[in-house]
Amino acid sequence: MSLLVAAALLPLILVHLHALWLMVSRREGIAIACSLAAWLVLALLFKALRPSMPLAAVWLPGLYPYALLGISGVFWSISRAQGDTAREKWNWLLSPARPDGPHALFLSVLIGHAGFAVLALWARPALLAYLYAPSATALCFLCYFLILGGYQSRRHGRRLGGLFVSLSILVLPPAAIVFFSALSSWWQGR
Repeated sequence: MSLLVAAALLPLILVHLHALWLMVSRREGIAIACSLAAWLVLALLFKALRPSMPLAAVWLPGLYPYALLGISGVFWSISRAQGDTAREKWNWLLSPARPDGPHALFLSVLIGHAGFAVLALWARPALLAYLYAPSATALCFLCYFLILGGYQSRRHGRRLGGLFVSLSILVLPPAAIVFFSALSSWWQGR
């Protein structure tokens, strides 16, 4: 395996290991079950898209850890949302108890997906990066988690503000696309 292939796979492995470590170290059985259910959903989707590749359902979800975490985050937020009204559930979702736990991980992935979805409406490179550059996109989602954790640790567990969530959705995906396209141009120019 060449050094370039290993460097490209490293972010994918890091995201998987980081998410697994967060779920296992916090003993979040529901989060682990949601991740397994998300793997099954992605496996069925890839099997339907690639019926000629018999093992695609097993290894392709591993190439898209951010999609796996996004589906897990949806399942997890549905199963764990606390409160009777939609507003209470929304406030609970935006208030991670720990800035370094599974709640913060799933929240950052959901915010990141919202940002990529908004950006993909106007810019095709965002959709192409999401689909064809899984390592760069995985690094982007890992950065989302670190930014959210840093912001939450300064707020001492208070609810995320609407301005932070809006800026995360509108600013971080274009910044990531610009950064990774500049990095790609630099790499090709070497």
